[in-house]
Amino acid sequence: MPSSGRAGVWLVVFLALTGVLPVPSAAAQGAEVTAGTRVGIMYGTAKEFVLDFGFPISELDWPCQPLFFQESTLDVRALGGLHGFFQVQVGIPSYSGTMTDSDWLNYPSGPNPTSKTHFSESNAFTERSVTIDARLGWEFRVANGISFEPFAAFSFMSWQWSGRDGYSQYPASGPPYPVWSPSLPQKPFYGTVGMYQQVYIIPGVGMRLGFRFGERWTVAATAVFSPLVSCYSLDTHVLRDIDITSHLSGGMMIEPGVELQVLISDKMSLGGGAVYRHISGLVGDEVVLGGPNALSPDPAPGTQVTYPSSSGASFDMVSGWLSFSISL
Repeated sequence: MPSSGRAGVWLVVFLALTGVLPVPSAAAQGAEVTAGTRVGIMYGTAKEFVLDFGFPISELDWPCQPLFFQESTLDVRALGGLHGFFQVQVGIPSYSGTMTDSDWLNYPSGPNPTSKTHFSESNAFTERSVTIDARLGWEFRVANGISFEPFAAFSFMSWQWSGRDGYSQYPASGPPYPVWSPSLPQKPFYGTVGMYQQVYIIPGVGMRLGFRFGERWTVAATAVFSPLVSCYSLDTHVLRDIDITSHLSGGMMIEPGVELQVLISDKMSLGGGAVYRHISGLVGDEVVLGGPNALSPDPAPGTQVTYPSSSGASFDMVSGWLSFSISL
């Protein structure tokens, strides 16, 4: 071994012996596998944007207000401090609030260019909600009952909503359009008027801080960050018979969370927690495809038009749960 390599090894040994370098936590001295289940509730909104040089000229808000879910978890702590965590979350399909669609179609050169001109709303149903999270990290003890764990993270999310029934409030003249008012006549529509999907790929990094109180109680705080969020979206306008697809990138995610666990036996524990997931900054091209019954000014049937950098999306969701886990 080169002298520089030997020096590095001896430096690591010295730091570990003197306590400067953290050592693996006691929880990871033996391999341990824990399986768990969670039930909880989510509350938040996914948003879809049409952009005009960065300004949102259209915004659709798809709610989960609220949505109930179930999770299955697997926690593996191996020799040496290695810690893996895997979970699958499935939302229960249901009515989940009111979808709203707002437009600012006088932008950028019409009168009142930043005032709303069009509005509609419908009943939102969450048809699909699947989230898969995986983490792999290394846990260290820094003091009695306190540990920290840097980890790599990966998340996959697949969502689908539908909008049913509702009404629109569109101006009778324009462009330019008069400013929208809630007192405008409401034109009802019936049945499914639109469907929207978001599929996310989210690699990231994070940190977990653990605090143990006595022999039974544990509190953990986590934070996950990703500057590499990507998203595929599909917006189906049933009444206009068009599909709008987008491949979005450049997004950022932040996700703080907290969890409490209490041992109720040597192998079983109960707990609860909450997490907030925020995603923003996604931008990409918008591709509009005309269906068999599409009419002008939309693309003709079977044709498509691409609008560069005119599509965006965001996602904000708070989740809370109760959990039960057992060591295998």
